[in-house]
Amino acid sequence: MKNSVIFDCFAEHRNNKWNNLLGSLNESSNAWTRFYRLNRALIRKPQPSRPPKDASGNTIFDPKSKADLLADSLEAQFRSPPGNVIIDSLVYDKLIRQRTTPSTTTSFFSPAEVWNVIKSLPSRRAPGPDGISNYALKNCGRKTITYLCRIFNWCKRLNYFPLPWKHATVIPIPKPGAIACFALLEDSALLCFGGMDEP
Repeated sequence: MKNSVIFDCFAEHRNNKWNNLLGSLNESSNAWTRFYRLNRALIRKPQPSRPPKDASGNTIFDPKSKADLLADSLEAQFRSPPGNVIIDSLVYDKLIRQRTTPSTTTSFFSPAEVWNVIKSLPSRRAPGPDGISNYALKNCGRKTITYLCRIFNWCKRLNYFPLPWKHATVIPIPKPGAIACFALLEDSALLCFGGMDEP
């Protein structure tokens, strides 16, 4: 008896919410735009989530392998180019200086800020060169968010951002109904996940 009452209350609440939404479409000035977006959201089927793939193209399902993939990606991004001793010595000097002198700046990221940025990322974007999708980042645990926050804060302290974070895969997409020439292409840049740290 109690369950049926609860289900009826939920159904009534959903109906009232739906009726309020439809009623608000008539009153607003951009009613057609909102109606079009609502129609698209109802008709379009969500894309199935794809598990990440490793360097050899094998699909990864277990959490430990996913964590290892993220760790390997970060390690590869933070590695300086081979034979470039100058960057290594600069980073090492800054690390030593940072450990010996107290920090005067307090504008560092908190794990909550990092999580809010990750939550606001669009889920249906293709992954960047590192192969880590926004959907995978949104399913990270608290420890991962905390470690990412530490990495971002150290990058900010040292004023050093890995080179792969500054690279993007640019995919030209022709606008619908336009002649396919480079002047009329919209650029879609796929960044590594470090791109979310940039303003």
